[in-house]
Amino acid sequence: MRTSVTGARIVPVTQGIETEFRCSPRRPAELLSKRLLIPTLAVLVALAAALAAPARAGSTDLRPIPGSSLHAVAKARFAAPAPAGTPLDVAVLLRPRNPALLAELAASSSGRRPLTPGQVAGLFFPTDVAAVKTYLVGHGFSFRSRQGLALWFHGSAAAAERAFGVELGLYRSAGGRLFHAPAGAVRLPADLVSRVQAVEGLDDAAPARPASGTVHPNISPASPPCAGAVSYKTAHASSFLPADLASPNAYDYQSLLDGNSDGTGESIAFVEFSDYNHSDISTFQSCYGLSVPVTDVAVNGGTTDHSGAAEVELDIEVALAAAPDLDGGYVYEAPNPTAFSAVINAIVAGQGTTNAHILSISWGICEPFVTLADAGATNDALQLAAVSGFSVFAAAGDSGSADCGQVIPFLAVDDPAAQPYATGIGGTTLRTSGARTETVWNTGSAGGGSGGGGVSINWPMPSWQSGAGIVNSDSSGEPCGLPSGRYCREVPDVSFNADDNGRGYVVYCSAKACGYRGWLQVGGTSAGAPLFAGMTADANEHSLANGGARLGYANPFLYDRFTNDPTVFNDVTSGNNDLLSLGKYAAGSGYDLASGLGSVDGALFGADLAAYSAAPPNVDTTALTGSESVRQLVYRRTVTFSGTLTDTTTGLPLAGKVVWLEAHDSAGTRYWFTQTDGSGQWSISKALAIKRKTAWRAYFLGDEGLNSARSSAHVLYLVPLLSARAGLPLQKGRYVVTRGTAFTFSGGSAPHISGARVVIQYRVLGTSRWHPTGLADIVDGAGRFSRRAVFVRTGTYVLRWHYASSAAKRWLPASSPGRVVRVVSYQVVGFSTRVA
Repeated sequence: MRTSVTGARIVPVTQGIETEFRCSPRRPAELLSKRLLIPTLAVLVALAAALAAPARAGSTDLRPIPGSSLHAVAKARFAAPAPAGTPLDVAVLLRPRNPALLAELAASSSGRRPLTPGQVAGLFFPTDVAAVKTYLVGHGFSFRSRQGLALWFHGSAAAAERAFGVELGLYRSAGGRLFHAPAGAVRLPADLVSRVQAVEGLDDAAPARPASGTVHPNISPASPPCAGAVSYKTAHASSFLPADLASPNAYDYQSLLDGNSDGTGESIAFVEFSDYNHSDISTFQSCYGLSVPVTDVAVNGGTTDHSGAAEVELDIEVALAAAPDLDGGYVYEAPNPTAFSAVINAIVAGQGTTNAHILSISWGICEPFVTLADAGATNDALQLAAVSGFSVFAAAGDSGSADCGQVIPFLAVDDPAAQPYATGIGGTTLRTSGARTETVWNTGSAGGGSGGGGVSINWPMPSWQSGAGIVNSDSSGEPCGLPSGRYCREVPDVSFNADDNGRGYVVYCSAKACGYRGWLQVGGTSAGAPLFAGMTADANEHSLANGGARLGYANPFLYDRFTNDPTVFNDVTSGNNDLLSLGKYAAGSGYDLASGLGSVDGALFGADLAAYSAAPPNVDTTALTGSESVRQLVYRRTVTFSGTLTDTTTGLPLAGKVVWLEAHDSAGTRYWFTQTDGSGQWSISKALAIKRKTAWRAYFLGDEGLNSARSSAHVLYLVPLLSARAGLPLQKGRYVVTRGTAFTFSGGSAPHISGARVVIQYRVLGTSRWHPTGLADIVDGAGRFSRRAVFVRTGTYVLRWHYASSAAKRWLPASSPGRVVRVVSYQVVGFSTRVA
């Protein structure tokens, strides 16, 4: 959606000049691993600033999180210290486990079966979060929740200053906006810095603020809903109703809808920073006979603010109209500002409930004003989305090639659309009356709008974008600090209609933010993100019904189609997005930085997705074996899992490939990894990690030219260790008790077999048969148990604890070592039954 210029005047590190901060809603997203990318000039500048910032008094033991300094503070005027009691909701974004594996799987996830939510959590969510929680709680924060890589805490400004070694101040931008922010880099103890990617919520310097494009009031507000939509269309003949956009003369997905590929089985998640009028969605659905469940999901407490309602309602209505039989729309609402990484983490963590595989983002921030730490955290979240099978679409902005604004314009792109694992959506002007034409959207004036596009300062060009016909005369490695011959990430990836000057999307919005009640038209690149999200839902259903897979991470597929079937795209060859007269960028044949690959033909998109997924070329089959060194493991002893990975097409072993082992027991699922050796052999040894009966299987997730494989399923049984002790004196290694004297017989278990029933057994020393005593106890949470006993007969006996079980239970039967007890006087006739 087109937005007004808002925010703080700040200095982009690459320009050294004052400009107007601009943050607006728009665009789809996906990402590429920052771990595989080269640090850029902007990164080095940000890092240098972070390291040079003075430490807060008394916090010399804290170290800065690289890239966490805010550019906004550099050119703002300090107004006052932040009040100590200012409430803050802080998200600590952790680094993922197994980052190399995450990067590898994310980069190859296009059109492939995704990992399950349980696999994503087990593989990549950190397991040791106690240190972070303990540290922050100890400094005055309260822990609220965990969502993926994000840990949420609530506290005060005073607590934040103590915990993060910063001074929080109130600053006034050159534009007059008052915001709070830390004076320098965010700091943590050295052992935590290595675990934390970013800390969000310490400032409100860069909120995402949507604003409506040009709107026109309904000429017949008293009409029934659909009559209102039709009458609006009559009054604005070039505007687009849902059927207009689906037509062959527009984006050509009507044939998918007619073939019942209309989003059934698919759900879409929306990233939003505003509440909205729910009744407007009901009115829109009633107009078109839709009944898609729309569910709100609060992130960081949600929001009741309606200032961006027009954006939220545009997103939902456009997506639902394009995929009218969706299983659901999930609106993730967060206060503004809340980090994109935190919201995306919530969406990935909730996938097991929502079954969403498509994510639409119509908000963004000018890339130079995103700290390196924030960009890295978003990258992590988008990688998790990729391996989870999400297609992420993010609007590329409405300020053309100068995303940061108009005061002193310079070339810049929008985040998260510029993230390598996001699909950036640019803007066009679509004309369907008569011969179809599509040009780059550009109103030609500073007060208007144009589709965002350009070169990233943070990310190198991904491999899928570096093919023939992509690199062009505007390609450069300079913005992201690469040497000659290498290039930076370029956006947009694709484009859709964004024109709001009589050619906008007709939606229903009665919110105050819309300016008018009822039917109106809106534009901007934020309309293209939910439109492509809806089209993808249709294509996913078509692909699955025809032997293919869901799209997943979209960019590799899109650029592959550009090379192998360019008819999927409507090439946009005229116009430019040089809204502010910077001389960049013009459209041309093939890929360009004004329109990307062009717009997408929905029917061909769906057909190619089904074929692409169903028949991956030149892929060898593989086989993976697995076995364990013992089937019944005694606790504290070591078990070795091992096997062989083979290319069954060639018969050769596969060396240097990652094999991961999935182990599931009643407490959850865990994952371990190793690499095959030169003979294709793999092995993983574990001891204390196995605490109960464990079902396990080994997996190879596939690689370039190699299919995935898994071993047969196995079950490893665990024999617990029991100990025994009598509360009696020892004489020559034997306990001694007087006949008729009560004593305590106790024990423990390793691991803790809490809730299990254990019994006391006895035998006469020198015999082998064990006898029941009738005494039993339930193992407590610490693995302990005990009973009181009385011998009433003299003799020498052996006592033990015994756990009776079977292979169907969590632990196999086990017995403690026997303890010899010498009883002075008379016979044993029984034991007391009183619990100690």
